[in-house]
Amino acid sequence: MESMKEGVKRMRGPGRMLAAVLLICAVFTLSSCMDKTAEEVSLTPEELQDFQELLNSADNRNCLTCCYEEPEQISVSEIFYSRFDLGEPVSEEEIRKLGWEETLDSVKFPVERMNEYLTGKFGITLDQVQRKIRLEYLPEYQAYYLNVGDTNLVMAECVSGTRTADIVKILYNTGNGDGLWEISLKEKDGGFLILANVSCSALHNRDYVEQVLAQKDKLLHGEGIHYDFYFSPESGELIYAVDKPTNAVPARTLYFEKGECIAISMEGENEWQEARGSFCSTNGLYIGPTQEYYGDIGRSILEEFEMAKGSF
Repeated sequence: MESMKEGVKRMRGPGRMLAAVLLICAVFTLSSCMDKTAEEVSLTPEELQDFQELLNSADNRNCLTCCYEEPEQISVSEIFYSRFDLGEPVSEEEIRKLGWEETLDSVKFPVERMNEYLTGKFGITLDQVQRKIRLEYLPEYQAYYLNVGDTNLVMAECVSGTRTADIVKILYNTGNGDGLWEISLKEKDGGFLILANVSCSALHNRDYVEQVLAQKDKLLHGEGIHYDFYFSPESGELIYAVDKPTNAVPARTLYFEKGECIAISMEGENEWQEARGSFCSTNGLYIGPTQEYYGDIGRSILEEFEMAKGSF
């Protein structure tokens, strides 16, 4: 800005002064346009209804089945689960090679077709996906396979939405007790690319867990029958509990906020990591979202904590 002032000072004569004024006006006009472009506009009820129909269409609703902050974090297993329309029949020879004793609703997904779908929907290919693909694979056929008898259907009820330039963000819920979600879309070639689909609860829970882990050395420890308890020295409030593993259950860490279990994490490879709403924290733990059954689990642990607290 200082150099602009110096340039204006050096100009002499009406023509040069007019040019300086026009230059300054142009700068402010450009700034005004940029601000207007970045302005966030709420979607109308009609637009929201259109987006709800778009998200719930057969081609898009599976994209709501997993949590990702960027396309590379999608769960391919969830995205293609029960998407028989994107696949092909499985031959008898392939069934033998896969070792299936029983076929339910089976489908073959050629890699080429999967990449075509992922490119059109997310702008990525299978090689860019970070999560492990939990579908069976036959390299000689260059295809993934699914054999299931259920569905992972999710239907969105859109609550609100905004548009900023070419980005649309929509808040929605599913009625599954997992709170609000936000999906982000980018307009492209008359359609949309999906940029992210995040659980608002899981975002909060992950941040809370990171705060707890950063301050865990300041917590007091007490040992119960089924759990190791870690609680606040000031308030005596339970912050997290680690269950003692059995042969059937891997060790979990259960996090509490204001007397309610809000998140559960596990270590290592486990299908639970693929659960809708799961997030990987910076230390590698997978954090689940707030769900109604977490509260049920937490109540019995809080009761054990209160009974054991006197012996710490």
